Amino acid sequence: MSSSVVSSRTSLVVLRGLVWAIIGLIYAPLFTALFVLFQAMGLGHGSFAPAAAIAGAVGAAFYSAREVALVGTVIGLGMATLLFMVLPGTVALWQVVLVAGLAGGLLGRLLRFPDQCALQAPGKAMAGLVSGLTCGALLGFVESLHTVTFNLTAIVAFLVSVNGTFYAATVGWWLGQARVKQGAPCKIIERLVIGLVAAVVAASLWVFAGPLIGAVDGSYYALLHSILTLLPGALFGGFVAGAITGALLQAFDFDWLI
Repeated sequence: MSSSVVSSRTSLVVLRGLVWAIIGLIYAPLFTALFVLFQAMGLGHGSFAPAAAIAGAVGAAFYSAREVALVGTVIGLGMATLLFMVLPGTVALWQVVLVAGLAGGLLGRLLRFPDQCALQAPGKAMAGLVSGLTCGALLGFVESLHTVTFNLTAIVAFLVSVNGTFYAATVGWWLGQARVKQGAPCKIIERLVIGLVAAVVAASLWVFAGPLIGAVDGSYYALLHSILTLLPGALFGGFVAGAITGALLQAFDFDWLI
């Protein structure tokens, strides 16, 4: 094997490791917030499965939609900020999610995107949902057999690596099952993805910025403090596991289906 081929392959391994490290950084806070929320609802070991499933589906839809997801992010940030400014007193989470989601769906109808911009979103979202549900359920079952709860850094690292590998191995099949043609169905998908991403981003801003500006009711502070306390470790686990997983996926020639 020539030195140029080796250099090119090494560069791809490093690049994919970096891409997956970023994926881990984005996945970690979403899973952490959902996991703490489901724990507070009393689901216990059952919190892993829905948190991992939702985070996996949203993350996959986000990555597959490109420009669509970027627009949803801007709308979510803008609508949450606007609500913080205009509504008197505190703002409820459901208000932020509802307004951002509706605004994303309505504004998405007015925008035009390149062809096939979000055609892969349904298949990738299903792959992320099922892989997250499977790995989360497995993790919850294993934890139930122990007297000591798992560390969140290790949990996120496990999900980013194992869940990510499962996703990469199965997403091609899901894409084949969820083919969407251009035209009206694609436009509907784009609006749904914009609304979903806008709602998630707005909710994230409510969680992380709302308490700092007094826009969140004090009764939520303990819950939000738990999320913020766990977040640094989750980010570290997601980053490291993502970098290693991405590098290994490239080393073993998995397709770039993210």
